[in-house]
Amino acid sequence: MIDLIYTVVPIPNLANNVVLDLPPVNIEKIMPRSSANIYTLLIGGNGAGYQYSKKDWAILVTAIKEIAFSHNIKWLITTSRRSGVFIEELLDQLNEPSVIEELTLYGRKPEKVTSRYLQEAEVIFCTEDSLTMVSEAIYSGKKVYTLHPKVYQPDQNDANALEKYDSSGFIERHPIESIGDVSVNKKKLIQVLPNINKQIYAPVLKKLRSIPSK
Repeated sequence: MIDLIYTVVPIPNLANNVVLDLPPVNIEKIMPRSSANIYTLLIGGNGAGYQYSKKDWAILVTAIKEIAFSHNIKWLITTSRRSGVFIEELLDQLNEPSVIEELTLYGRKPEKVTSRYLQEAEVIFCTEDSLTMVSEAIYSGKKVYTLHPKVYQPDQNDANALEKYDSSGFIERHPIESIGDVSVNKKKLIQVLPNINKQIYAPVLKKLRSIPSK
């Protein structure tokens, strides 16, 4: 018998369903600090209903350079196992000190840099094909802008979760083709996140207290 089922999106007609504001994530604790004028970009790839074209990647790389100069910032960028050769080659060509502070190409040399990049950034950009990656970005407590390609169709659960995060103010969603138009509000970059550990523990404690003592 399962006493409690934890989800982010409610399961209809399930009495023991505990709905969390955010999922727990398997990432080192992110300290609430940041470096001025540093943005982080987490790049995923095809999967989960998302299909990135060469045009999508070209638009993204062009925008990276434009944002660096227009916002007077530098980037911390990491790709992932699904990113692919094409985007990594474009990023490698763009990799110049005036634009990119640090570039990690997962397909060439995998490194666990996500936690550090999230900690050091002032603002987070993240492709939304991975809910895990999006959740990790949210847990930074920074302003998070998620990006999607022209062709995308997440399953209903992922779509509901992303909509929930958006309506809750945890993320702001944008198509890649309009990334250059994102207006970053530096007056409100840090947000207070819900206590997920408490949300998980409270129902357990309540359940334990309801068990009759022998």
